[in-house]
Amino acid sequence: MNCIGELNGLIKWASLNRKIHAFYSILRKFVMMENAQLFSHISSLPMHLQAEVADFVAFLEEKIKKEKGDNTLKERQFGYFKGKIKMSPDFDEPLEDFKDYM
Repeated sequence: MNCIGELNGLIKWASLNRKIHAFYSILRKFVMMENAQLFSHISSLPMHLQAEVADFVAFLEEKIKKEKGDNTLKERQFGYFKGKIKMSPDFDEPLEDFKDYM
């Protein structure tokens, strides 16, 4: 069975997560293709499957944006934890457990 037939069969009967996984595995087969060949294969798909390809590409672009965004540190806000952390009044006092060692 060719890649396009495999893609059509998987998309027709799989759930959304399985569709994405199936399409990704088929897309890996096209990685070595030239852009023109890839365009030719996508152009040969029915219009509703071309729309799914476009949606999947948009999904991958968003995924890349999120991955790039996770690597940057956010600017810290001064006083963010103010009032959320409480210390007991005897915090600096020696602990009874260590009385023998002092």
